[in-house]
Amino acid sequence: MTFALVLGYALGVRGAVLFETLWSNVLDVSTDELIYLAMDAKRAGFLDLKVSGGIVEVSLSRLLTEEERRLIHGTD
Repeated sequence: MTFALVLGYALGVRGAVLFETLWSNVLDVSTDELIYLAMDAKRAGFLDLKVSGGIVEVSLSRLLTEEERRLIHGTD
C-alpha cells in the first residue's frame, strides 16, 4: 500500500484520490481496506495519515528525503 501511495504522490495525486490511483487499484481491495492498510503503514512508521469526516491527509515525509520531495514538487 505504501508503495502505491508513493507512486500516486510522485505524480501529484493528493488526499483521498491516492486510494483511487491505478497503483491502488492493482491491490484489488476496497477503498476502506486500502485505508486500513495505510493505517498499518502509519503504525509501522512509514507515513502519516489522518482520516476524519471523509477528509484524508497523507504525508510521506517520514519516507521521502528532502531531495525527493523537492523533485516531486518541482521547486528549483
